[in-house]
Amino acid sequence: MRASDLIDATVVDVDGGALGTVSDVRLARTGPPRGAWGPTLRIAALIVSDHRLGGFLGYDRGKVHGPWLVATLVRWLHRDAVLVPWADVVSHQHGRIVVRTPKSRQPRLWETRRR
Repeated sequence: MRASDLIDATVVDVDGGALGTVSDVRLARTGPPRGAWGPTLRIAALIVSDHRLGGFLGYDRGKVHGPWLVATLVRWLHRDAVLVPWADVVSHQHGRIVVRTPKSRQPRLWETRRR
């Protein structure tokens, strides 16, 4: 699977409640080693939001710094973005991802950011 298969996919919970669209994918190096390349990458979580600008500019990552006004604007645009653990995904096909947990119970992206 490629990240491009998930980006812009619509995300809903099992009851059909909308969470938004996938704006980015978080990866973890937890897979088995592949020769000189090291551990393989696996999907750890999906960033789900109604906006994509912050992920596109990299402001959803803790190590990206820039003008405070831009960072503040992006944070405001993504105030409702959530981090959906991959383990919470029930199914994914044809641009639609179904997750177990409703948006109200998902952790907010800005609360889970690594510094």
